[in-house]
Amino acid sequence: MSILTHTAESAFSGRAGLVNPINRLVGFVHTIRERARAMTELSRMSDAELADIGITRSDLPRIFDRKRAV
Repeated sequence: MSILTHTAESAFSGRAGLVNPINRLVGFVHTIRERARAMTELSRMSDAELADIGITRSDLPRIFDRKRAV
C-alpha cells in the first residue's frame, strides 16, 4: 500500500509542479492583454482628456514600455 501511496503522491506533485509555470503564463498573458486594452483606450482619448489625467500622447510609449512593465 505504501508503494501505491508513494506513486500517487509522485504523480500529484508532478502535476503540482506544472501549476506554477502555467499560472505564471496565464498571468503574463492576462497582463499583456490588459496593458494592450489600456493602451488602446488611452490612445482613443483626446489630448485634452489625456492632459486631464496628467499625461501627454508622447508619454504613452514610455508608460507601456514592456521593459519597464511590472
